[in-house]
Amino acid sequence: LIIIFALMLACFKMVSLASITGALIYPLVLSAVYGKDLCVVIAVIMAALVIYLHRDNIVRISQGTERKISFKTNKKK
Repeated sequence: LIIIFALMLACFKMVSLASITGALIYPLVLSAVYGKDLCVVIAVIMAALVIYLHRDNIVRISQGTERKISFKTNKKK
């Protein structure tokens, strides 16, 4: 999951998009590992909560106004 988060962050430079993607993939990973289990149900609920809490970010992403992070440093000589 951390690798997917890092790849999304590196590609799109949006922490919120990387967080949402990680939240969506987490239940799928748990399901693949544990099958149908209570932890998968809890993970789905948590993913829904993450998406709900990021609803303003989702609107900004769709409008193209979500802030992006920069990995560059501003070193002045």
